[in-house]
Amino acid sequence: MDTGNFKTDGIAKEKIEKIYKEYERYGYPVIVMDRENNIVYKNNAAKMLNIKPRVGTNIKKYIDFVNLEKLCDAVEKSEYRVLKLEVASTITRCVIHVGKKITALHFYDALNFLKDDADEVETIRKIEDIISKYNERRKTAGVKRGDGDYFTENKKIIRINEHFRKHMIGLNMQNDDKHKIYCDIGAFFNNFAASISQYISTFGYKMNFHIEDKMFYYRLSENDLLLINFIMSAFAFRHSMFNKVNISFSSDDRILRYGFTTGNDFYEAHRGIFVKDYVSDINDIEYLDLNLAALIAKNNDLKLRVYYDQDGSNLLFLDLIFPDKISDEISMRFEEYHITSEQIGEQAEIEFADVLDKY
Repeated sequence: MDTGNFKTDGIAKEKIEKIYKEYERYGYPVIVMDRENNIVYKNNAAKMLNIKPRVGTNIKKYIDFVNLEKLCDAVEKSEYRVLKLEVASTITRCVIHVGKKITALHFYDALNFLKDDADEVETIRKIEDIISKYNERRKTAGVKRGDGDYFTENKKIIRINEHFRKHMIGLNMQNDDKHKIYCDIGAFFNNFAASISQYISTFGYKMNFHIEDKMFYYRLSENDLLLINFIMSAFAFRHSMFNKVNISFSSDDRILRYGFTTGNDFYEAHRGIFVKDYVSDINDIEYLDLNLAALIAKNNDLKLRVYYDQDGSNLLFLDLIFPDKISDEISMRFEEYHITSEQIGEQAEIEFADVLDKY
């Protein structure tokens, strides 16, 4: 294995090779820099997705002054910060992981699903806090990653995520300024089903949509809802044993549910996924995408829940929960924007009462 031509500064070649072998099996791109910020290594996922920074060049060529300062500050303080590359690519954001002698840039899918907007800074700050908390816990508790080879086992998922990113970037949403608008959940999923099928069917994946459309309108950003669903879709495909995912929504239950069958050992192998609150808790960096989805959901007064059916069916559910009981502070706003078919019928009778009386 080529360990690169860089200043090891006392690091044994065997240790460098061990670090590289660990990165080879990651399902997201990783590039490694020496202490002078020269790029010395790319893992398999980075090569597969053609991550722009080239081995042998300096990262300064690909970042602006603000991000260069962020990088230098992160290295000096050994902090986990989100770095933005100035490249023409769907993959531009990464997390700085500072080692004793080298620095690794981890390009998590979740970060690269985000679009550039005014709310990005606050979201990124919260993500940085989540990553820092996880890594502090990992250091004290000795948490280790699994032994599986995600890259080899999930090449199709990596490709699907690439299509999802391109789709998100190519969209020209009317509410890119993040102002919340009326969203017809049923109509939204009719469009979502059509948009997602073109990517997943090619790779042998299938989604079944069971949407009970009772004209359930909710005041949220459709851009946010789309991003949440892409994240949930990618996660579901990654862990679905049969490459099939069922999506259901009922306005009576107020739950949007992704359901799929996992392997027999899923519960034991992924205990870190079952936390009470994805906005504040994280047990494994592998579930960073769900943390991001939960943050976006919270901004729209929604909640993300992961539920496992332990009756022997090995079913996993990702639930996006619309509020039922809400605070007095937002109750008037919610009543204004939650429109049911019954309310529309009542309003229609009032509006057309005079016309009907004439006939």
